[in-house]
Amino acid sequence: MKKYRKNKNIIKGILFDFDGVILDTEPLWFKAVINTFKYLKIPYNKKINYKDQIGVHSDIAIKRLFINKISKIQEKQINIVLEKQINKIFSKKISVSPFLKKFLKQTNLPYAIVSNSPKKHIIKLLKKENMYRYFDIDMIISCQGRLRPKPFPDGFIKGLSVLKISAKNTLVIEDSDSGIESAKNAGIKNILRYTNKDKNLAKKIKYKNIKKIKSFKELIT
Repeated sequence: MKKYRKNKNIIKGILFDFDGVILDTEPLWFKAVINTFKYLKIPYNKKINYKDQIGVHSDIAIKRLFINKISKIQEKQINIVLEKQINKIFSKKISVSPFLKKFLKQTNLPYAIVSNSPKKHIIKLLKKENMYRYFDIDMIISCQGRLRPKPFPDGFIKGLSVLKISAKNTLVIEDSDSGIESAKNAGIKNILRYTNKDKNLAKKIKYKNIKKIKSFKELIT
């Protein structure tokens, strides 16, 4: 791994986001939601695309798409149909971020995943795409239950505890403003925005000063 320094602090561990950083799942989540709305014939805001929803918690992302208020019955229907759509869409081949495997094999630093996605879902996809062998189960942190979702700092604070490394010596690799804000709220200043060759780079970003990388190849020696 190429040495990454900021504020003269040496990086001793890495915290990865999952969706859009480990696997290219960002557009798949959005597709599942849109398919659900179409199936149930619920009007939605067509001006919003998947890049606008990157890093946004699923519950909030769905509410953003509503044009009209929905009933509790519709809400239950959405949850049922959405689960079916997710199972269908995510059953297909999902791309692993280019050069990620090589990067993980090369780095001698401890690392973990911090994600808003359910842990069972993350493990299922890692196994499906033959990536589970790279991640210890204790190094997969899901911001659910007692851990509030990003942009709250809970997940990254937990990540620092798991890696047993201070914030100043930790590098976060994120793809969204929500994730970057979460890392900042946890006191982490060493942050990279992964854009997947700008494929997952939102048109409007809040943290414009964060260094961008288009591929993990940029971190390989």
